Amino acid sequence: MRLDDWAQFGVPLSAPAVAMSELAVRDSLGFHARAGVHFRQYRINRWGFRGDDVDPRSGRGPLVFAAGASETFGLYESPGRDWPQQLQDSLSQCAGPVRVLNAAFAGMSLPTVRQDFVRRLQPHAPTVWVYYPTPMQYLTTPLPTPAEPLPGAIPPLSPWRSRALPRFRDAIKRGVPEPLLDLGRTLMTARARKADAITARTTVDQDRLDAFERDLRALVGTVRGAGTTPVLVVHANRFADTTSADARRMLTAWERFYPEFTGTAIVRFDAAAAERTRTVAADSGIMLVDPRPRLRTLGTSAFRDFGHFNDSGAAAVAGETARAVSPLVCRSSAR
Repeated sequence: MRLDDWAQFGVPLSAPAVAMSELAVRDSLGFHARAGVHFRQYRINRWGFRGDDVDPRSGRGPLVFAAGASETFGLYESPGRDWPQQLQDSLSQCAGPVRVLNAAFAGMSLPTVRQDFVRRLQPHAPTVWVYYPTPMQYLTTPLPTPAEPLPGAIPPLSPWRSRALPRFRDAIKRGVPEPLLDLGRTLMTARARKADAITARTTVDQDRLDAFERDLRALVGTVRGAGTTPVLVVHANRFADTTSADARRMLTAWERFYPEFTGTAIVRFDAAAAERTRTVAADSGIMLVDPRPRLRTLGTSAFRDFGHFNDSGAAAVAGETARAVSPLVCRSSAR
């Protein structure tokens, strides 16, 4: 397994991580990517950001941080094709160097992203900070809160564990027919609803939208107060409709993460949160990037599941973001 990972992804034979969850850490700064680890296509550099060893302290050109959860970190893209890395490629057109660092990690809540900016990113004095929110985090109970920091030394990962079992599980999952996977997801969602006596809701919850908007405004205020230019990106999903067989299958997969709501309610909530994002950007006088029109031209081929991108979907987000960010960084990079 280690030889296979080395040949396919360039993972060092001594790399200790055997699962994606081990790429994250909770320490005195909060919850974020673990520095200097590599698992399959996911490489975290020595500074704790996904991608190449770009030193955030070098001062060589404007510094851009991309923040968010799994959609920004990148789950399914090829190595180096998550949208922050493709944004870096797009900004290579600038006359001088521009550094783009992927500060996201799967599961980072909006309050945790704010905490991460204050504790980990702000000291690097970024020029621009780009945030791709995941509004559906506000469909959980309880609502999102900042990750509790854990003081003390970070326990090291042992390099002597086998990667065979996780790879075996992945292989089994890939070999299961899609109808059986759909059935399994349906059963898991039904079990969760039964355990918590939940009747799935079909309407948008205004209180949850209000909480999302309130936290988003607080985040934008924190970033601006630090002298960094915030840019918001509207969350996108694959659902142009919710009636096709493919849409129903993907909605079933999405419901598993938010069993309190039906799939169509999740889609409605996402659309309503997009408007709240637009309102926050307008009220704050900051740049808004809405990649949804561009993604609609690609259709479902831009996504690997309900909301995570493949290479082409990530390229669309990077392209739209580059158009907004270029005027903010290219001029200063040439000085």
